[in-house]
Amino acid sequence: MKKEFLYEENKLLEINFQNARCQYDTNKNIFITKKMSKGKVDMVVALINAIYMLNEYEVLDSEPLTWGIISLN
Repeated sequence: MKKEFLYEENKLLEINFQNARCQYDTNKNIFITKKMSKGKVDMVVALINAIYMLNEYEVLDSEPLTWGIISLN
């Protein structure tokens, strides 16, 4: 809510953030593009995906996806 992100210190993650470049599509959606980035951005993309999934399942209380995920229940 404060637009702050708390994380355990990780120099490689910080480098990935410095490398990341954003681009907008025709609908004004923002995304990270590897083509325009200055180096590796994989950790940033993985973090965005993880936060999205956390928001979907914990905050919005959505049903978990059943395709492509192995359930250990």
